[in-house]
Amino acid sequence: MLGIAGTMPKSYVVERSIEIHAIQDDVFDWVADFSKWKQWSPWFEYEPNATYQYSGEMGMKDSSIRWDGKIVGRGTMTLDKIEPHHHLFMTLMFETPHRTKAQAVLAFEPVGEQTKVTWTNQGDLEYPMGRLFGPFLKDMIGKDILKGLEKLKVHAEKRE
Repeated sequence: MLGIAGTMPKSYVVERSIEIHAIQDDVFDWVADFSKWKQWSPWFEYEPNATYQYSGEMGMKDSSIRWDGKIVGRGTMTLDKIEPHHHLFMTLMFETPHRTKAQAVLAFEPVGEQTKVTWTNQGDLEYPMGRLFGPFLKDMIGKDILKGLEKLKVHAEKRE
């Protein structure tokens, strides 16, 4: 098993996109506000009774959300960089069930009268277990990201 783990990728990248019939600036502003994520993020749905705390001015650099729950674990997501109406760059620090770090980017691009939203998540895979479970992790994260984008589409298009 250790030999197999040694041949597996040391990191992962997962990316999913969706087109939303809504104005780019509106979709961006809504997503930049972490307090709105409970309406569309799949992770809130997994454990709605978890504790969520918000810090900073929502939608602005250094704003963050901290979560603590039995299913979703404990961690923090911080908005590190903003390219207004185009990109949000975030760092996710997971404390439990496993201490790890990931990066997420949400990109917003006009496509005709729609907005294409691309969500990318990437991080390192620790040796040996992280690398062995990497392919399963990529699939699981990919499904969650797509589910979140689909819910975002429904909510954003309702708002229009």
